[in-house]
Amino acid sequence: MVTEVEIVSKELIKPSSPTPHHLRTHLLSFLDQFLPPIYVPMVLFYMNNETSIPPADNIADNSRRTRLLKESLSETLNLFYPFAGRIEDHHLSVDCNDEGAYYVEARVNHRLGELLELTDSSYVPQLLPATSAGGYVAMIQVTSFACGSVVVGTRFSHMVADATSITSFLRSWASVTRKSDDDAVLPDFDASVVFPQNVAFSKEATSTLMTTFLKERTCRTTRIVFDASAIASLKARAASSSLPNPTRVEVVSALITKCIITTLKSKSDTRKSTLINHTVNLRQRAVPQIPKTSIGNFLCVAAALVTENESELDNLVRLLRKAIRKIDDYGWGKPTWVCKASAESEAAIENTVLLMDTIENGIEALVFLEEQHMVMLEQNQELLAFATLGQSPLNLTI
Repeated sequence: MVTEVEIVSKELIKPSSPTPHHLRTHLLSFLDQFLPPIYVPMVLFYMNNETSIPPADNIADNSRRTRLLKESLSETLNLFYPFAGRIEDHHLSVDCNDEGAYYVEARVNHRLGELLELTDSSYVPQLLPATSAGGYVAMIQVTSFACGSVVVGTRFSHMVADATSITSFLRSWASVTRKSDDDAVLPDFDASVVFPQNVAFSKEATSTLMTTFLKERTCRTTRIVFDASAIASLKARAASSSLPNPTRVEVVSALITKCIITTLKSKSDTRKSTLINHTVNLRQRAVPQIPKTSIGNFLCVAAALVTENESELDNLVRLLRKAIRKIDDYGWGKPTWVCKASAESEAAIENTVLLMDTIENGIEALVFLEEQHMVMLEQNQELLAFATLGQSPLNLTI
């Protein structure tokens, strides 16, 4: 099925009130400085299950919804004012100049259900604002469908916001749109107070650090879904006397890691150790805890070195737990589906796995691998015993 996304309009949505002068400069924190100038993509799918609405009414509803989304976005940007600004050339601050968030309206002359019934999600990048727009902190594309459904695709500068920050923004925007305070967030932009920036730390040093551990190239992406019963079986299999209660994330991460290690070793006669890097949210692990409403990058990487003799599931879980525990004491309604995606033609971080909860206590993993390795991973029987590949998002119940 060929999906044609028609761009209707492009504009900048400014905050409804000007940012006070004393807030015009938002300093990035030291942890923000480690992030490369990339965007975090996120796509939220909202199904309209009312099939009896005439097409003319759908058009009117779309017009009202578009106006409401713009107005509520403008109000939300009052609180999240750096998201309406520009990152300064030296990459140490955001000029909160109220230039606005980049906003695209688009439409598709199909029902959203037709897309979500597909097991191939290669259409998802078309629902995101184009990276060629670049330079903005926040970029948003709202795509309306013939059935009245809507998809919200966002790209946020990773130098300014991590996934928790983005989730706080989206929840606040939804809350303002519904005129409800249920999920409203009062964001805290004091990250540079907790982790003061280092003006002597150059962006060149960041680039060198990132390229040391990460390879950026065109990869193939696959979605792997673990339901609750499969995860329960994995937890039972991975449990040991030294670690009797592994977590959901630990066992899924360990199994995917084990299968990727097997795949990579089959392509090389060299026996190498494997370094696993697991991103950890510092907010709940810091002492005292950092508020969930803190905006910025409160991330740390837990690293575990795995030798050839330690690649069994229970050992991998133990090593992951040990690495992550070292980080302790570090001093609009519910969408039908939420995903992160990049276009197949775009460079991606090779050997990367992104995990996302499903609503019934399952986990969906988005895996980025080189083509030759992905083919082998998709045939790994140990992985297939616990997970489903190519599942329709409609059967996923995120």
